[in-house]
Amino acid sequence: NLLLKITSILLGVMLWLVVLNISNPIISKTITTVPISIVNANAISDVDKVYTIEGELFTTVTVTGHRKDIENLKKNDITIVADLSKLSEINTIRLYPKLNNKDIQVEIKDEIKKISIEDSIELICEFEINKIGKEDKSCYVREIFTQDENFKIKGPESIIKTIDKVVF
Repeated sequence: NLLLKITSILLGVMLWLVVLNISNPIISKTITTVPISIVNANAISDVDKVYTIEGELFTTVTVTGHRKDIENLKKNDITIVADLSKLSEINTIRLYPKLNNKDIQVEIKDEIKKISIEDSIELICEFEINKIGKEDKSCYVREIFTQDENFKIKGPESIIKTIDKVVF
C-alpha cells in the first residue's frame, strides 16, 4: 500500500511537469542593472551645451511573456534607449525598450530620467609637471619636458570654472 502511494505521487509530479512544459504559461521576470544607451547626444552638443543624466545609467526592467521565451532571455538581449532628441520642456527623457522578440512585454521601473543641461565652455590651461617620489637607484631622470605648455579643456561651465591649476 505504501509503494502504491509513493508511485502515485511520483506519477503526479511527472504529469505536472509534462503539462507545465506543454502549456508554456506566461510568467514575469525582473532583470536588474540593464544599461541605458544614449542616442542623438548631438542634439545637445550641436548647440554648445553639455548634459548630465541624473542618477545611474542603468535601470531595472520586468519582462513578461511565455516561459520558454523568458527563460532564454538575457540582460544583453534588452536595450534601453534614451533619445536626447526627444527631450521634454522640463529636461526629462522617456526610456524606451528595444527587444527583438515582440511577444515579450518590457516594463521599465523608472522610465523617466532627469537631464541637467549647461553651457559648454573651453578653458586653455597652462600646466606644470611636478616630479613626485624618487627614482630607483639604477635609473636617472635628466629632465621632464613637454612639447606644449598648455592644453584645452571643454566641459560644463559649473565644473570648468572650479579648475584652479592643472598639475601632472
